[in-house]
Amino acid sequence: MRQWVVLVLFLLALGTLRVVGCGDEGPCYDGNPCTQDSCREYDSLSCEDGDCTCVNAPITDGTPCGSGNVCVEGVCGENLCEGVDCDDGNPCTREWCDYGDGRCDFDPLDGAPCEFDGVPGVCMKGICEEPECWTDEDCDDGIACTEDICASYNCSHRINNGEYCDFGGRDGICVAGECIEKFCDDPSWECGDNDGCTFDYCSAPGVCAHVIEPDGTWCGCLSWSDCPGFCIPGPCQCCTRTGYCHDGVCNGGTGGTGGTGGTGGTGNAGGNGNAGGTVG
Repeated sequence: MRQWVVLVLFLLALGTLRVVGCGDEGPCYDGNPCTQDSCREYDSLSCEDGDCTCVNAPITDGTPCGSGNVCVEGVCGENLCEGVDCDDGNPCTREWCDYGDGRCDFDPLDGAPCEFDGVPGVCMKGICEEPECWTDEDCDDGIACTEDICASYNCSHRINNGEYCDFGGRDGICVAGECIEKFCDDPSWECGDNDGCTFDYCSAPGVCAHVIEPDGTWCGCLSWSDCPGFCIPGPCQCCTRTGYCHDGVCNGGTGGTGGTGGTGGTGNAGGNGNAGGTVG
């Protein structure tokens, strides 16, 4: 009889014993202050009158468990972190003491505010730095033919081919990040070269020119209702639905090319990506 009692207690401690009507405590209580004792329903029967499983899950490390001790991985033991000061004076790290060995650990923070030489800063990989920007307005490069973007506290400038601009008081058009005089009303119709990865424009009255679109520019694959393709060196690439284009590379594979005009060829539909490229 005694051997059976010992076996039952051992199985309870392991949290593997299936019992009938185990309830919230009862037979699932293991006497360990460092575990959360509960009864898990089994075969959709309630724990009050069904066949259940005991669960004795370790509670959070560092939880007091009496006599100055703390819980570490479900065991009550000596508080090795008592009196340990982990403050490194760096606002860009999260300091904590490992209750398992009493040593300090430091996790770098990203995006947390800090003070950088008396001005507002931001934590980047555990170091306080003065950000290049806070908003898109901080990235203004004074160029009408770029879209200024602040992302992750850094500026980028996306080329806006085809945007209208002021060319010395006359109508202008943006080409490769610069404003040039506009010589035709519909360059895609008058100078179209059936290449979705070039921007077509009139460099002079009746004279057509073409510049390569930045990597990542949307170039079309099937139709407006399908996922687009993107320009990389070479023809328009149609990304699969699971891939996306980043810096001219379609991660996840390509489903063919679509190098004819703005609608592309007949490759597989692709994943959405970021239109436009960046300069500077």
